Amino acid sequence: MSGLPARGLVGIAAAGMLLLAACGGDDGGERLSKSEWIEQADAICAEADEGVDALTEPSTLDDIPEFTESASAISREALADLRALQPPEEDEATVDGMLDLVEQQIELGEQIGEAASDGDQEEVQRLAAEADPLEAEANERARQYGLEDCGEDEDDERR
Repeated sequence: MSGLPARGLVGIAAAGMLLLAACGGDDGGERLSKSEWIEQADAICAEADEGVDALTEPSTLDDIPEFTESASAISREALADLRALQPPEEDEATVDGMLDLVEQQIELGEQIGEAASDGDQEEVQRLAAEADPLEAEANERARQYGLEDCGEDEDDERR
């Protein structure tokens, strides 16, 4: 991907999928034990990851908007599923903190798509660089909580 931050773009989408397990919620559902929550969240992340992996990776600036739109749709659907999961009450603040990072990543991915639609490669690269530390932090928090599929580092998986 000449001149485009391929790792960053794919990482943003993947992080949105893999780390969505950081979601808590107040929809009135039954609270799960930590192990039940992790198991169910990792299953949702694994399914979302398959959806992102099936997308054609962008190879030009013109390819980015379609990719980010599709990745965002998958991310937001998984996020809704994960919000339905109720973490243990004592873990809700931790889960909500991870959720904040994931939402920021999804929003940055959408902004990247918009910048690419405008033909603004500099802005695409700036936003991708802004997303890198969010991805790293969200991955770390997810792994610390005990998540596997949701805390994977997509770059390590590709090697």
